[in-house]
Amino acid sequence: MANIIKSQDMGWLDSSDVFYNVMHPDVMAERLSSLVETIHKAQRCLNNADGLSSFICTITTNDTEELVANLRRFVYFCNGIHYEISELVDTPFSTKMGSLAEEVIALNPSDYRYVASKFLFIDNYMTLADLVQSTIEDKELKASFRDLAMELDEDVVSFELQDSIKEANWWQEQFVIAEQIDEATDEFFTPEVRKKWPSMTVEERDTYIQEYKEILDRIYFGGETRVLREVEYLEKYKDDDGNWVQPGYGLADSFPNNYVAININFKTNPTGMYSIDKMIDTMTHEMRHRYQDLNTSEMSNNMIDEWNQEYISSKVNYDRYYRQPVEEDAKAFAALAQDDD
Repeated sequence: MANIIKSQDMGWLDSSDVFYNVMHPDVMAERLSSLVETIHKAQRCLNNADGLSSFICTITTNDTEELVANLRRFVYFCNGIHYEISELVDTPFSTKMGSLAEEVIALNPSDYRYVASKFLFIDNYMTLADLVQSTIEDKELKASFRDLAMELDEDVVSFELQDSIKEANWWQEQFVIAEQIDEATDEFFTPEVRKKWPSMTVEERDTYIQEYKEILDRIYFGGETRVLREVEYLEKYKDDDGNWVQPGYGLADSFPNNYVAININFKTNPTGMYSIDKMIDTMTHEMRHRYQDLNTSEMSNNMIDEWNQEYISSKVNYDRYYRQPVEEDAKAFAALAQDDD
């Protein structure tokens, strides 16, 4: 958001970074689950021994999953809250101020006219500027007033202001898209679907994932289907140096490939780090990257400049990768698509 007036800057990405990359909910999920399992094994061992152990662990796997789920919710909140503030406060203020500025600039002294005299049935008009000017006796002041009035007649909306107004109006449309994604996600992934998700077949989960991609495609691109290929699944992939590496959660590839791919575990092993919520987060995030690449025609020049910055890979500099504009935007839109519960 290059030119939008911001009501506050709370460093939400800094908080998100701490809770996601330092505490890392997904890594914590695996470690806590493994720890609880080890503790329970130790406790069973003690229970089989003579005597009564004074060490009792009442923490269950469900408890750890709830803790991690709440951490994820906090990350989603930090990723998306500044967009909510902009939607409800900053963007409406910017659009209203932009419209007011346009109206003020459009006002010209020569536009205000009055009937100064009549000749037969013909009205003789003078402008308000002429009237004021006629009352000024000092020649220098009169000349200065005339010049200022002419400048006001000839002034135009600057390119910078036009671009800022365009950006504010564009963001209003983006927040409509965000609301549509939120509603469509809740509608598609009903509580019943979420409950059945872990026990579904691989084929059933794949069907849902492919259909969700189509839903996102239509919402992002106003009813069109722009990302034509099906969602692909990552097991291993080659990096820029041609080395095989284990995949992350997902990726979005630009032209000529134009597709999104997510980790195969979202389809084959949808628990812990690869839960249904993390799949929704990843799909919405990666499809937003395709939108960023394919839909720049209506954007402000400042936004185009922001989104066209040279992309910083997480392998090069993770901190800068996490905070670059395209990633900030993709994280925020993914957060807005999360279940509200």
